[in-house]
Amino acid sequence: MQACREILRRFREMDESARPKIRWWIPGAQATAEELKAELRSMKDAGFLGAEICSMPYTPPTDPEVFNYRVDWGKENWNVLMREVLLEAGRLGMKIDFMMTPGWPLALPGEVDPDDPASGIQMETDGIYIEGITREHPYEGRVPVPEAALTDAKAAGGRARLEGIAVARYADKEKHILEFASARALKEGADYHRVCAGEEEYEVSFCPDEEGEYLLFAWWKHPSGSRTCGNLQLDHYGRGASERLIRFWEDTILPSFGEAAENIDNMFIDSLEYTTHLDWTEGLLKAFEETCGYDFTPYLPAVYDEDWIGNFAQIPHPDFSFDVKNEQLANDFASLLTDLYIENHLKPIEEFCLRHGIGLRYQTAYGKTLENARTAMHVTVPETESLYGADLIDFYRLQSGAVHMTGKKIYSIETAPENVGRGNGDRNSGNYQQCWHNLLWHAHRSLAGGVNQLVLHGYSYRGHYDGAGSENGHLKDLIWPGYEGMGSYDSFSNSWGERQPNWLHARQYTDYMTRVQYMLRQGQMKVDLAVFAQRYFERIDFVGAVRIFDSPVLEDAGYTYEFLCPAHFRLENARVEDGCLAKDGPGYRALIFDNQESLPAEVAEKTLEFARKGLPVIFIGRIPSSPASCRSVECASSAETKHSHDMTALMEALDKEGNVRFIREREDILAVLKELHILPDTCLGGDGQLLGVHRQADGNHFYLVCNVGHARNYREIDERRVTVREVRLKGTGTPYRLDPWSGKTERIADFRREGDYLAVPVSLQENDTCLIAMTEEEIPECGCGAALAEGEPAKELVLTGWTLEPEAWLPGALPVENAVRKLEPIALDSLKSWRQIPGMEEMSGIGTYRTSFWMEDSCGGAVLKMPPVHDSYSLYLNGREVPVNPMCCRIPVGEYLRPGENAIEIRVSSTLLNAVLANARAQGLRGVRRPEDIQDWDDYGILGEIALRYSPG
Repeated sequence: MQACREILRRFREMDESARPKIRWWIPGAQATAEELKAELRSMKDAGFLGAEICSMPYTPPTDPEVFNYRVDWGKENWNVLMREVLLEAGRLGMKIDFMMTPGWPLALPGEVDPDDPASGIQMETDGIYIEGITREHPYEGRVPVPEAALTDAKAAGGRARLEGIAVARYADKEKHILEFASARALKEGADYHRVCAGEEEYEVSFCPDEEGEYLLFAWWKHPSGSRTCGNLQLDHYGRGASERLIRFWEDTILPSFGEAAENIDNMFIDSLEYTTHLDWTEGLLKAFEETCGYDFTPYLPAVYDEDWIGNFAQIPHPDFSFDVKNEQLANDFASLLTDLYIENHLKPIEEFCLRHGIGLRYQTAYGKTLENARTAMHVTVPETESLYGADLIDFYRLQSGAVHMTGKKIYSIETAPENVGRGNGDRNSGNYQQCWHNLLWHAHRSLAGGVNQLVLHGYSYRGHYDGAGSENGHLKDLIWPGYEGMGSYDSFSNSWGERQPNWLHARQYTDYMTRVQYMLRQGQMKVDLAVFAQRYFERIDFVGAVRIFDSPVLEDAGYTYEFLCPAHFRLENARVEDGCLAKDGPGYRALIFDNQESLPAEVAEKTLEFARKGLPVIFIGRIPSSPASCRSVECASSAETKHSHDMTALMEALDKEGNVRFIREREDILAVLKELHILPDTCLGGDGQLLGVHRQADGNHFYLVCNVGHARNYREIDERRVTVREVRLKGTGTPYRLDPWSGKTERIADFRREGDYLAVPVSLQENDTCLIAMTEEEIPECGCGAALAEGEPAKELVLTGWTLEPEAWLPGALPVENAVRKLEPIALDSLKSWRQIPGMEEMSGIGTYRTSFWMEDSCGGAVLKMPPVHDSYSLYLNGREVPVNPMCCRIPVGEYLRPGENAIEIRVSSTLLNAVLANARAQGLRGVRRPEDIQDWDDYGILGEIALRYSPG
């Protein structure tokens, strides 16, 4: 048991293990050890726990059509270089995560036989069909081969092999609907045969027994031919690829690290972005029949889309469907792929990691037709991503149920990538434009969804290179401001690091992230509601992201919820006590089914058990009437009828339970929850503007409240708007307000007790957060004194007479260098954008603002009213640094003031965007951004008047 007093001490002093991480793009072994060590020290100074190393190929920006695959990953020079990085990380007290292969998707160097299952090369299956077959016009002739199979196999250096032949009758030719009962697989030897021994040529003979038009489908498996950094990508469903990957690390890489390997924190694998028409692995059909009890060959048309690229950039639309059981067939196939992905890929790799004292951090499943909520159970650190989820909190909730039901401590996120309108940016969002506040907009939404580890995207190696072909000590053809790991100066956000002026204030933001993440790792996450979700494909940003629970009604009312999949119902802690599901974990107080037409029989049976033990259950809209699977000893109509009857009986049994409700619309759920006496732990005002997170540790309660506003993206946020209201938080004891920017703790005096809740006043600007602790312990306060509240009698002194000392950041003599040029001090008649100040129109850099003012008396409750500041700033009064919450426009400064003259200094840093745009225009570089368009340029500086508000007495 850890006392609340100790938790808050570690919050104040910052637990180093809770610091954020950052992705680090390195162009293979072309980097230098000296520069890598310097960059690691920079990350340490900026407040990061460690870096995720991603070896990327170097694409010269002057010739973007040429992709240089020379990354040297895994070779002796790379391994020696990484050992130096690990040793430096150890000296600095940092940790390193390694992407498991260069780039992604997974691909290993080395020559292999792509037709050998042990090589673990990525496979897929393509189909081709012949229609117009009737009793009068049977088919006899060669088995056709799809062109895609031949092309892909040739690209991989392998061959296409026949996997099976099946036939089915049209039920509706115009709509491409097949008759389920007519589908059957043909048998080799009886229905078709190989033309020549050893050759992949076949002849088939088929004459239907029934009337109607039939189709003959031929399915060919083959290596996909897809490559990463020139290497053939790995199979994610067969054990051969996992064994080869593990051998490579154990035989080639880890031994070269020696004792330095103790500084590895995790292996990392990115999202499944590889392209296939239909994912496959050797022995898949045999595994399917063993698992599901029937041969899937006749039903492959239900899952095959000839035009689909095989990931989230498109929505799959199979070319054919069956007249019945089509959804169940697709579920069974996706479930089998998920089984293979877990058993042959995730489990062996995590076992390898744990054997070496390393974790596995993985963006599992999403992007393919796999069950993300189940796969997240089988890695050490599940990771999600803000870009692909388009900041829909439901996307984060999809894995958070797995995290909390399995008791995982860390739930990670690839934080805040943006690119050309994607990722909740505007048209030209992306590299060098993303500011700290923008990053926090993404981060806060993920934290509200259960995430508690931020991994920033990302940090590019600067570009130093002293090997053969270098140019003046840097990579060939490099342009300022340096190497870009994710494309170019106008590509993905963001090249954080020393190259950007706003890195000056990085520690301010990482300290904030550290304190918030630390509190979000205490005890257990408490979640109001569980929503059932059996899902095998997510619509994300490429195709228009949609919510999973397609209504804001629960969020608006303050309820927290997350998703459970069928596998979660089988966990040991999936039991009901005192009306709660997983009481010692998330403690869900109701289970919701949202328009489920079908349901796994095991889930229906378990739900009935839950209901009989006191868990409220709510069915919205459509009621399950059939099983979600065709799995049975044989997939026959009689068996299906039996399952349907069982499902109906289960629904009738549930209807008899007094704590089970059936409602028509999602909006009706609030009345039902109220009737069932289920209130949210966080009653935040009823409009969804505030979102809450509740964690409980040894009787202490910790809350994070985020003001996400009503904005759909960061550009719509108005960081001047303030929400002031009283919120009700479940818990007992005394409430304390924790400031994650300064680490200070203050008792909240003006609270009320309402039964099981404490009513607490909250004042939050958009994109801001607050932390509240409730405890029975007496906590020593370390606050900065009371600040004047809005509405209190006060005087206001507008500060004038400002002088601005600008430092312009410009291209240096080499592409890996910045030149910093100090400009003459400027006397300002008003505080305005740098673009409105002559000589600073295109400047990026740092601006230091100074003035002084006179105070007759000290003012303990004084606040400084700040206008918008872009991008980041630090504040000094009378030579002392004032801790600031840059998301808030009211900074308490009373203890820093003195009678007489007071000196104030504000140091503002910008992004590098305007300087990059100016250089691009001067050099004639063309890209996504248009430097001639004034809307592309950012306004930097202090954008409005600053006033001191203080008590007249």
